Amino acid sequence: MNAKQDHQASLVSITGKSNQQLHLLANLYYEPIDPESVLSIIISLSHKPDVDGDTIYSTETWCTSLDESDGGTLYVVSMEGEMHVYRDESWHVLDLQAPNGLNSVWAANDNESFAVGLEGERIHVRGDQFEVTRDNNRVRLNAVHGSSTAHVMAVGDHGLAFRFDGKQWHKVELPTNVNLLGVYCLAEDQVLISGAGVLFRWDGDAWFDIEADGLNISDIAYWKKHFYLACGSNGVYFLQDDELVIKKELTVYRLNSIGDRLFGVGNRMVTQFDGEGWWGGDLDI
Repeated sequence: MNAKQDHQASLVSITGKSNQQLHLLANLYYEPIDPESVLSIIISLSHKPDVDGDTIYSTETWCTSLDESDGGTLYVVSMEGEMHVYRDESWHVLDLQAPNGLNSVWAANDNESFAVGLEGERIHVRGDQFEVTRDNNRVRLNAVHGSSTAHVMAVGDHGLAFRFDGKQWHKVELPTNVNLLGVYCLAEDQVLISGAGVLFRWDGDAWFDIEADGLNISDIAYWKKHFYLACGSNGVYFLQDDELVIKKELTVYRLNSIGDRLFGVGNRMVTQFDGEGWWGGDLDI
């Protein structure tokens, strides 16, 4: 899996179908980091009992997020405002007209996705066509997720949040002005939004503020009837009766439910949890 020698590496996103069919987005760079010299790669990986993988795509672009549809379409967004799409066994690139960069992508289905950008862009992509919604304030959006194409949430800096109803975006008022980093839409009446020391739950009628002081919650996953939260160096937590409970003291920034396992990545590390134990370690990339 080695693509460069004497470099730094950071795993950004993990997705897939099972622990034998994973896809990883990794950024390779030299220190001090120069954004112009970042190489992003997509790795096809099997994980446990043996770790084996190959680089299936690379671009001299700083990519920030990867997601995969149920049918296997891969969507990757970059700081160049591009979306790299793998569909029908080939890659192609769309310029989504977000020149200052894109932060997050959600794969709605094999032909449809949503992306958000550093200047508040909310972009709905269908095939090779897309619609960009911009705000005059240009506040950065950091994450996007949905339960369907008629229920998508985007969150960002200064407590900014939007909901897409299938036709247009609506601003969502939240009782905070801190930077929001993660969102997960399980259903229209089950949404979790996280950020710097905050966690909010929507039940269809109101937002509930869950105690999360001291935790920088960067990502959310839903696995085996519980929400799990990536809290960086503070570890992995899960939500039980509106209280956060530590699950594992492990540095994880991104989580995803894949097959029957919960997967996480942090720095060079890939880890998986089967309900009984955690397994994984740093990848040699």
